[in-house]
Amino acid sequence: MNIATLRQRLEKLEAQSASSAAPQPLHPLTKLLNVLVAYHLGGVRPNESIAEATARGLGYDGARDFRAALQAQSDTTAAEDRDTRWRDAMRRLFGLKGTTPDCDGPTFGDTLVALFADMPDSFHHHPFLSPDDRLPEAVYDFLL
Repeated sequence: MNIATLRQRLEKLEAQSASSAAPQPLHPLTKLLNVLVAYHLGGVRPNESIAEATARGLGYDGARDFRAALQAQSDTTAAEDRDTRWRDAMRRLFGLKGTTPDCDGPTFGDTLVALFADMPDSFHHHPFLSPDDRLPEAVYDFLL
């Protein structure tokens, strides 16, 4: 194989690499909300993934359906359904503390803190949450 052919292949691979967007890490608040949904709405079981319980809390048949919904392109029926399920879950989650997700910032933060406090300590330190994702940092960093 000559140098020109190698260069062409390298350029093609670099173009493909640049065009495929790397998955973005979840925002700490999003991760926290997933754990809260998994625990409070999905009834997470011992040794069960957060994705599986979050899927159940959102009304999906399983984590596979949930992952497919997360990958749905915007402006599709699947994306609209996913967003509707998420809004409904947030209303139910915040309703557990007698408020709504569109409340003011301090109430929002206090509600998340209260929901977090209601979980067992094992969920406060769940591997899905990195130390920066845990309360109060995740909530107050978001609100500031």
